[in-house]
Amino acid sequence: MPLLRRLLLVSVLLALPVAAQDWDSSGNGLLNGSYLFRQVAYQTNELGSVPVALTLFGFIRFDGAGTYAISGTIFDSRLGHLVAYQLNGTYSIAASGYGFISQPLANSNPVYGLVANGIFIGSTVDGFSDLMIAVPAGAGSAQAFTGNYTIAYAKFKGSFSTAYDAIAELNPDGVNSLGDVVVTSYHGIDPNPTQVLYRSVTYTFNGGLGSINFPVSPIIGGSHLIFMSPDGNFIFGGSTMDFDFYVGVRKAAPNTNPPSLNGLYYGGGIDQDNSALTSGSLNTYIGAFKTALGVILSNQRIRHSSVSLNTPAQSFGSRDSYPLAPATQYVGQSGFRDFIISKDGNYRIGFGRPPFLGVEIGIRAPTLGGSGVFLDPTGVVNGGSYSSFTSGIARGELLVLNGNGLAGSLTVAPGIPFPFILGNVQVFINDRPCALYYVSQSQIAAIVPYGTVEPIARIQVVNNGVASNVVTSFVYNSAPGVFSLTSNGIGLAGARHLNNSIVTEDNPAHPGEFVQVFLTGLGNVSPAISDGAPGGTTTLNQTVNQITATVGGLAAEVQYSGLAPTLSGLYQLNVKIPAAAVAGDLLLSVAGPDAVSAQLSIPVAVP
Repeated sequence: MPLLRRLLLVSVLLALPVAAQDWDSSGNGLLNGSYLFRQVAYQTNELGSVPVALTLFGFIRFDGAGTYAISGTIFDSRLGHLVAYQLNGTYSIAASGYGFISQPLANSNPVYGLVANGIFIGSTVDGFSDLMIAVPAGAGSAQAFTGNYTIAYAKFKGSFSTAYDAIAELNPDGVNSLGDVVVTSYHGIDPNPTQVLYRSVTYTFNGGLGSINFPVSPIIGGSHLIFMSPDGNFIFGGSTMDFDFYVGVRKAAPNTNPPSLNGLYYGGGIDQDNSALTSGSLNTYIGAFKTALGVILSNQRIRHSSVSLNTPAQSFGSRDSYPLAPATQYVGQSGFRDFIISKDGNYRIGFGRPPFLGVEIGIRAPTLGGSGVFLDPTGVVNGGSYSSFTSGIARGELLVLNGNGLAGSLTVAPGIPFPFILGNVQVFINDRPCALYYVSQSQIAAIVPYGTVEPIARIQVVNNGVASNVVTSFVYNSAPGVFSLTSNGIGLAGARHLNNSIVTEDNPAHPGEFVQVFLTGLGNVSPAISDGAPGGTTTLNQTVNQITATVGGLAAEVQYSGLAPTLSGLYQLNVKIPAAAVAGDLLLSVAGPDAVSAQLSIPVAVP
């Protein structure tokens, strides 16, 4: 629905009870059988340095019902040699493919991850910095390893200034030869690349596990394992006795039209942010991104190692751009990361350049569907930013739920406060009814109850007495999402001047001016308010969370943070455009205690 309508609008059904507050495990069968995996973990300090690192690799067998067994090898920087490693654990994967496994490194914090195309990508994000990837075993072979691959490589150990990453083209012949390989690497904060030519590089496969045999070198030297996806279009691995990680994709053949990005992708990565010059921040993350109209909207659950060792992970929503025309490689909007797309469009890898060194991987998400009253497990999104389901939810947030058979027809709440039953439809989160803004056959807008204090939300729709499947989501203190003028999370923020006119490129804001920004997902308010009730006018309902903002990268004063007076399900920030702001469409970033949204812009003109 258009933003302006959102700003201006304002029989008892028996629902099936929501059971215990646990995670949906209906997707456990997505991990079933023997897998090859690699996990590299870094213990960091507050300078971003890595005094301790571990590499774990080998076989992990999932039983399809929630337990796994590892038979592998670990390399610990404190020991300096390989040690056999065995461990049994548990896992829980939702229908979306999102979930967690108990820590393979025997730590109390689980590895959160996503499954797509049979591949698991995960990161602990809380507790320490790591990246884990697993693929079904047995797919790799010399014959399958053929074509043109690009690999992105990263290694972090010691101080931030010694970190480096690299990129290389591989042309395996399907037998045992890669020929000559040129590796381009970046070190620390040095913007100048180093190139090394490796002559007559070979590779081998044995029992589905491969090895690239580089000559000894300070960059990518020695033997590096190859783990291959069943379709052969994605590879990853690293050294058995080092703390590195590479990811790679098979690209389209020369003079052919490769596919462009399309749809929803799951992914994760690791990078070192050396922009502070005197220290680094080692960041590990998982999440999802979706593509539309040349714009990528990304949400990552990310851990910044240099902020504080005890600081929890953050949900970070951002935007980037990509070519609409088919392309195998492009540079991100920031200019610090290159992206390479696989020949089938199902994989995307990223490679960082100083001061952002690192690698990442994205895999096209599955298309989910169901009959009857069906709530899409990937379709629970922020009603303002349309940030993906991996961003979690917050109390008081306006959610948009997508699916089919959710309601008989479009019905909009007749007024304020919003009702809990609309068009014979109810939405429940942990047995609590949600206030409803509108319902339709494929979409519902509902407000997360302020009483949702559990760490996991179980979301269910009941249409005319028929209950949908249950979709689970993590609950956070904040999940900011700014409404856009185009109501799709792209372009300009839904901001107004104090005279109530809309901020546009033809009616821009100015440095020193306060503007009103409308958003959702800021969490609890004080004084507390009933679900679906309007924001107060005499006594304002201010956010309990401290909310901060930047405009164009500059700190922006927040004069007011709370519910929009007289409106339901809507928060308002009064933000001052920084005096030093330059002219242009400036990126607006809004941050809560555990989430940041940086997707939209505010037009600013300088007199």
